[in-house]
Amino acid sequence: MVRSTTYDQTSPADIERHGKRLVGSTLRHHIDSGIVRSDNASGRIGRSSKAGFGTLLEKNFYGISPGNASGVPDFPGAGVELKSTGMVKKKSAWEAKERLSLNLINYQEEGLVTNFEASSFVKKNSLLMLVGYQYQNDIPAIDLKVLCAGLIDFKSLPIADQTVIRADWVRINKMIRECRAEALSERDTTYLGAGTKAANSSVMRPQFGDGPPAKPRAYTFKKGFVTYLVNTLLRRQAEDAENKALPDSFVGDFEGEILSRFRAFVGNSVADICERLDEQTPKSAKNFNAWLTRRMLGVKGNKIAEFEKADIVTKTVHLDERGRLPESMSFPVTRFDRLVAEEWLGDGEITGDATVLTSAFRAQLDKRFLFVVFRGDRNNRASSKFVGAFFWSMPPHDLDGEVQRVWHVMKQAVTDSSPARFPKESESRIAHVRPHARNAADVDTLPNGTTTTKRCFWLNRGYILAQVREHLPTIGT
Repeated sequence: MVRSTTYDQTSPADIERHGKRLVGSTLRHHIDSGIVRSDNASGRIGRSSKAGFGTLLEKNFYGISPGNASGVPDFPGAGVELKSTGMVKKKSAWEAKERLSLNLINYQEEGLVTNFEASSFVKKNSLLMLVGYQYQNDIPAIDLKVLCAGLIDFKSLPIADQTVIRADWVRINKMIRECRAEALSERDTTYLGAGTKAANSSVMRPQFGDGPPAKPRAYTFKKGFVTYLVNTLLRRQAEDAENKALPDSFVGDFEGEILSRFRAFVGNSVADICERLDEQTPKSAKNFNAWLTRRMLGVKGNKIAEFEKADIVTKTVHLDERGRLPESMSFPVTRFDRLVAEEWLGDGEITGDATVLTSAFRAQLDKRFLFVVFRGDRNNRASSKFVGAFFWSMPPHDLDGEVQRVWHVMKQAVTDSSPARFPKESESRIAHVRPHARNAADVDTLPNGTTTTKRCFWLNRGYILAQVREHLPTIGT
């Protein structure tokens, strides 16, 4: 192990000070080339070495050995855990490339824990030294630019964030203690997840009690929450202020509080809601319902900060006067070249030296959704009424049953370059595929070289309407 003499490993402040030396530069700039072994220095951050940056950061910049026990942080004398995350530029903002894996969950040990403070998550991750770097594929890890570095103290997070993370841990812990770790899913929690952690789907671990073997999992911060943490370090908090639905002092049930905000407007017309909120109805109809959704939550900006952190997707539904749903629900355009390389359930973007892509459509559905429902004549927006809102996750038997079947049909049709066999709405109760293009020139290329209009997956209008009627039974028929 390389020992550093340039900082105090028992001092959180000194660990942070040392890390901030990297900001705006690269590891190569700070590390004597004689210290870095040639195999590490030439390692790539892309397909061949996903963990290259983190390994160099730990061993060669901080001089510590990675791989401590699940309940012991990297700097035990300071109680600090060292983490790094790749960032990508999206328009004018930085986003985390992926979720942040924290520590492996030992089901048998964690099943004995009954309170949050005693969990391995708290023992390991209460104080994070987070380093964010600009992700670039096939660039040596030692040459990646560091964007930010700083301490993230769990106890200094907004009370609302602490409350949500505690609730997430309780939900995960409850399933472990009930010997149901095999049923854990990241979509069932908000900021803190239990993400799969294995080279392939055949690897299993013993559960607590007499439960069946379960996939290895680690505590993770979701991609949106990691983006929030890094942007906190980048001092973007002032920009986020107008996008917050909940005050920093909030303590309580996250989803319950959100839904209570909406209940105050149920039955009101759009015109009445705008008047109550002292808002002028926008002249443009584009994204109007999404705009009104944010205003009902008290958010003045163009996004909802809590939803960004939790990867919650808002979908607005507009029923006609008779309570019918005229349109199915679209999802992002399907890339044919990616689809043929996917598996329905892979191990993420990159696993070891091999790329194992998880279905993009499955990833889009494996989230928490907020449905916001209006009813009335679309051509007379002001008179339309707000029906209600509800949180929803697709049931596992639908996601990994019928939707998976439709996805396989689509993948085979694309592989065979046979658009005539793309799944139709009449062939499934849940999902289908149809065009999703701006114009006739908006095309994609099939494996045989021919082009066809871009397509995307849609959730059937009948399926969406059934979810609305289940959760908001007062809408009638």
